[in-house]
Amino acid sequence: MSPAETMATIVALRQQGKMDEAAAYFEEDGVLVIQPDSHAVGRAAIKEGLVALSKVFPVFHISERTVVQAGSIALHHSRWSAQSVGEKGEPVEVGGLTSDVLRQQPDGSWKVAVDNPWGGSILD
Repeated sequence: MSPAETMATIVALRQQGKMDEAAAYFEEDGVLVIQPDSHAVGRAAIKEGLVALSKVFPVFHISERTVVQAGSIALHHSRWSAQSVGEKGEPVEVGGLTSDVLRQQPDGSWKVAVDNPWGGSILD
């Protein structure tokens, strides 16, 4: 499974509500950026973070992606959008550009070291 396929699998599992399985694609001490100032570290916290993100944005789509690979490290970028319903019942849509780092494991599989759905906007 390639880095892009690994990320696509995580998204598919998240959409299916299979957060344990999605979290298993992260390194044991991996990081998920929940918000620019909030990070989940480790698989248990990542699972909780995925659950929380899915409650806020139950519909999540990737529209395009690219991967830059240097040996056993891969940098994954993708455009995403997510839909939800606001406090007054209005539709809410957000989106962004990810910046994710994956590392190839000794068995050839890829695990996420850092999943940053906010990409460069984390600086804002």
